[in-house]
Amino acid sequence: MSHILEWIVPTVMLASAAVLTPWMAGAIYYDVGHETKWSRLLAAGWVIGVILMFAVWQPFAALLAVTACFLVPGDVDTPS
Repeated sequence: MSHILEWIVPTVMLASAAVLTPWMAGAIYYDVGHETKWSRLLAAGWVIGVILMFAVWQPFAALLAVTACFLVPGDVDTPS
């Protein structure tokens, strides 16, 4: 059974990162960078950072923690 878990856990981690990484890159580009000249650099930095986390292989907790930082509502504009 542990052999199966050794295969399933990394697969689920890679699948979730494959979904979250481009979604977060888009959110960084449009929401954080406001489509400025730096927004591409910020989004590319996010993607490179995720790739580096997987290279070091401590990714899932860090990926969730950083994603949670972007999901926390900040300065919300309310219509008047």
